[in-house]
Amino acid sequence: MCRFGIAWIRDHAAVQKTANKPVVIEEFGVSIANQSEVYPYWLNEVLSSGLTGDAIWQSGSYLSTGPSPNDGFTYYPNGTVYQLVKGYAALLKLRG
Repeated sequence: MCRFGIAWIRDHAAVQKTANKPVVIEEFGVSIANQSEVYPYWLNEVLSSGLTGDAIWQSGSYLSTGPSPNDGFTYYPNGTVYQLVKGYAALLKLRG
């Protein structure tokens, strides 16, 4: 799973270079059980690949009625993946 994602990211980065256009990869993710293991590798690959950016499939929220729906791929603000994504976003922003 992790290798497939890295190959997918690299393929999109190659398209970006060939087309000389910005590419944002979207709607990708892994199950909650694998997020802490997989996302560090995938996000580091996005940073090093030169891709313009990305959007993980689903970020959850806590609403007055409770947590937003969880399809098994959602990460929430109180989880470790949220902190990982937050730090990654800061690095992506610094890259310009």
